[in-house]
Amino acid sequence: MYYRIEHTPCLQYLTKMLEATKKLGIRPPEHFFIQFETERILSEEEINDIEHSLCEQHVYENEVKEHLMVSKTKKLIIDTIECGDYSPPKSFKKLIKTQVNQDYDHVSKCFTRIMGRTVKHFINETKIEMVKLWLKSSDTKGSEMAHKLNFSDFSHLTKVFKKYTGLTMTEFKHKGM
Repeated sequence: MYYRIEHTPCLQYLTKMLEATKKLGIRPPEHFFIQFETERILSEEEINDIEHSLCEQHVYENEVKEHLMVSKTKKLIIDTIECGDYSPPKSFKKLIKTQVNQDYDHVSKCFTRIMGRTVKHFINETKIEMVKLWLKSSDTKGSEMAHKLNFSDFSHLTKVFKKYTGLTMTEFKHKGM
């Protein structure tokens, strides 16, 4: 038996379709069809189940893509901070947009939803982890750390460090954490 189901995609898919067609300057499709062939006649319930699973599959694929995008963003942030090869923090927006190849606002919303914290918070956490590493293993001066991590000055670094660790940098170093 040959079937051609007029399929109404989920709202998420329709929204993306409308955005894409608008960008391209074309009219969105009025109907969506799924075509398939079976050896038997399907019940109305089976056809409804097929339509429902199509929408679920689309949502699942988007979730996987979003998790990959967030992973790529995390790696980019960590690698950039570890290399010390970046401009002021506001340039992370541009860096993420160009390297992840997605609109920053979209990346930011997905990141916050998946990670439970903002991109900025993750950037600061990563910077503080670098400071902890330097405090444990080197004689790098605080002002040098602040400069390498693009804090406006040493005072700003110490405030952020205390906010994220609950300790001053001196306390952290003396506790040998």
